[in-house]
Amino acid sequence: MDQSVEITLALGTNIGNKLQNLLSCLECINEQIGPIHKMSSIYQTEPWGNPNQDQFYNMVISGGTHLSPIALLRNLKNIETDLGRMTTEERYQPRIIDIDIIYYGNASINVSEPDLTIPHPFLQDREFVLIPLKEIQPLKLHPLLKYLPSELLNLLGEHPQADIIMTSSGLINLQNS
Repeated sequence: MDQSVEITLALGTNIGNKLQNLLSCLECINEQIGPIHKMSSIYQTEPWGNPNQDQFYNMVISGGTHLSPIALLRNLKNIETDLGRMTTEERYQPRIIDIDIIYYGNASINVSEPDLTIPHPFLQDREFVLIPLKEIQPLKLHPLLKYLPSELLNLLGEHPQADIIMTSSGLINLQNS
């Protein structure tokens, strides 16, 4: 692939040193995937899909990549493994790091092997993605639903509080120190 494609990724962690997990993940993405252009604040949120676990630190980033969607997915899975993520058969379990592809340009992709759906199939159901997404890409339309992040949040109705752990500017300062 010759041209860089804008990608949007959601990052989450709820095991160990959550801030360090995210910082390590950002470093790996910058080195192995492509440059990060925007980072949201880090939000502390309730777990989704399985409430019997610690709260998560979540954020959304956007950047560029020369990787194809499938190569991007494989590289992100390798980053998760390198950072210590263990594979479990049960979904929505605690994890050191979770990286989801939210957008790949404006593409709509559904591939069964490997399991890859873009835009992320649960994007519109997850406040912990929509809140930071609204922060860094407020005017980005969902390619299929044609809604802005704020509109998708409104469709969810009342949502739980997402506390800001660190602003994006604080995160940038931390990375540069």
